[in-house]
Amino acid sequence: MNTRSAKNRFDDFFKEQNFVALKNDLYNYRLRRSAVTRYLNTQNPRVILETGSGIAPVSSHYDRTVFTDLSFQALSVLKHINANGVYVVADCCNLPFRSSVFSHVISSEVLEHIPDDRLALLEMARLVKQSGQLVITFPHRKCYYSLDDRYVGHFRRYEIEEMEKHLKSNGFHIEKIEKILGPLEKLGMITAVFFYEMLRKRIGKRNAKASFFLKHMLQKIFQLANTLFMAPVWIEAKILPASFATVLMIIGSRKNR
Repeated sequence: MNTRSAKNRFDDFFKEQNFVALKNDLYNYRLRRSAVTRYLNTQNPRVILETGSGIAPVSSHYDRTVFTDLSFQALSVLKHINANGVYVVADCCNLPFRSSVFSHVISSEVLEHIPDDRLALLEMARLVKQSGQLVITFPHRKCYYSLDDRYVGHFRRYEIEEMEKHLKSNGFHIEKIEKILGPLEKLGMITAVFFYEMLRKRIGKRNAKASFFLKHMLQKIFQLANTLFMAPVWIEAKILPASFATVLMIIGSRKNR
């Protein structure tokens, strides 16, 4: 991620090379990536910029995407996984690109980690071509801010009206707003934080051999649980009103109307 002081404590687990793939198994990440990919597939994007990609980008168009993150380690891991694309270590509040060069700029679960989110949004908007789009996914509803937000280093959550206002003030028309996740996702993340902390403490007390076996056993359980949880979370997001959504995708366009 970029320009943040709050620590995401899940990152300690995903730093281990054997468990990097687990981050891509997270049900909420998979649903976000699916939503962004579906939209991009309707656009035939030319050159994409994804800011704060970490090791889990949402753009599947690797050959057309420039991935940026403040972490050299994260981009090194991502490049090792997939050598396609361009990888640039950069702060999304100060991106080293000329203005109006990208057909699509993606910011997925990034702005809430940045102290000066308005500066970051202004910088992203600067890079979008006149005919391009800005694609943002973000945690929705301030009233949902709780343990899991603090745990992963969120400075804030957003109201949809607030995000619409930010995009319009940067010269974008609102093209689309899509529900991605609902309250089940919130319940899932709070539960995940609780069990992760419990397991981290228990594994830390075991010897190295026992810890290795336990982690690999948990890997299989983790993958299965996330796969099974995806269906009810997806259905809930489709059924409930947008006012209940915990994560939304908003797309702003610079197209003339």
